[in-house]
Amino acid sequence: MVLYVEMEPALKERLNLLAKRRFRKISGEATLAIEKHYEKELGMDVWTCGRIDLRPGVGVKGQYRVVVIDLEKRAAMQDGRGKGTRPDTKSPPKGQIVVTWTEAGGVVIVGHGETADPQRWRWSQPSAVWEEGGCPPAAVLDALFTALA
Repeated sequence: MVLYVEMEPALKERLNLLAKRRFRKISGEATLAIEKHYEKELGMDVWTCGRIDLRPGVGVKGQYRVVVIDLEKRAAMQDGRGKGTRPDTKSPPKGQIVVTWTEAGGVVIVGHGETADPQRWRWSQPSAVWEEGGCPPAAVLDALFTALA
């Protein structure tokens, strides 16, 4: 038995963003399994944008990359790399997101998505799952993919 659900507009927008990136068309209803599959692919795309080697278990001695992205301009404002303990990600001003990749396989996105309050999304590449905040909204992902293309 297959369970069909009506997609929320925000999820449909994220899936269509992925479809555009992968040259596929998505329309109508989708199963929960398909939704999870595309959210996983979006997370893997976010990981790939960081262009950092995956070294699970490296701990705090690993390398990291931090990028500040303007959501409206969809451009990187700052881009830096370091080694050791990554800096604490503070909440950026409205209209910006801060994305941090670590060699251990984590991606943290902090910024203002669809709410006035700052939000936080965390992807684990080794687990291939959004561990915190679920999949970010399409506006955040589109800005990230465009800025780091």
